[in-house]
Amino acid sequence: MKAITLLTMAFLPATFVATVFSMGFFEFSSDADGSGAGVGLVVSPKLWVYFAITVPLTMFVLGICAIWLKWNAVKLRAEEGGRETRR
Repeated sequence: MKAITLLTMAFLPATFVATVFSMGFFEFSSDADGSGAGVGLVVSPKLWVYFAITVPLTMFVLGICAIWLKWNAVKLRAEEGGRETRR
């Protein structure tokens, strides 16, 4: 379950940002004269905004997930230690 959680946390921020922006960073252009020479994929010059938001957001989410997992492990060890001393 931890592997699924970490994988989800890695992809969730990027998916969210892509959904918000509706991925309008790519367009297919066609030439005006109809010769077909200018047809292709055009990348928006503002594609950097997607990465500028996605990368820090992903690191933040993974950091929160790592902190939560460590906190949970420490809590579990403390509970197990308390059970052993009671016996």
